[in-house]
Amino acid sequence: MSNTYHFAIGTKVILEGLEKRPELNGKLSIVLSRMQGGRQNVEIDGTPMSVAVGKLSLAERALDTLHKEELESILRFHVGTSDSDLRGLDLSELKSKVEAMKTKVDPLEIA
Repeated sequence: MSNTYHFAIGTKVILEGLEKRPELNGKLSIVLSRMQGGRQNVEIDGTPMSVAVGKLSLAERALDTLHKEELESILRFHVGTSDSDLRGLDLSELKSKVEAMKTKVDPLEIA
């Protein structure tokens, strides 16, 4: 997996494995920024904060509700797909790749 992986701005994620703020684990948050120094800014209950990218997972959602950037993020994170391999794929092609991946990865953090 690439060290430059990040979630798309606007992606709904769930915090996991936070040691300094364990009360935030399991909280739904929204990504507010691109990755900087291995961290991304997220909003939790209306409060912005910075978290390590490895402490985020995609919120469980139906495949049909995911937008293009979220599908690309899933493929980068779970499969290690490169940006060049994603270039030119349309929404239906991305959904097909994620759907195919769901049968190979268990458990997958999307519905």
